[in-house]
Amino acid sequence: MKREIEGTIVSSQIEHYGDNDIPTGIVTIRAPDKEYYKFEININTECETVKEDAKVHVIYEPILDSKTLRALKIEKAD
Repeated sequence: MKREIEGTIVSSQIEHYGDNDIPTGIVTIRAPDKEYYKFEININTECETVKEDAKVHVIYEPILDSKTLRALKIEKAD
């Protein structure tokens, strides 16, 4: 079940690998309601940015039996 949220990246624990410099790891964002959300980034995630302090729009889905969420797409917010 896909969901969406907007917020600001407050922590980015990302490694890059491969010829295409693909990001993988964990990104934490703070939503406007001051709640923090942790997202897993992997090879299937479409990322425009993973830089700290970036305002982003995230499309995600929950990971079963985990508090971490799987980011499907991270785009820069207007």
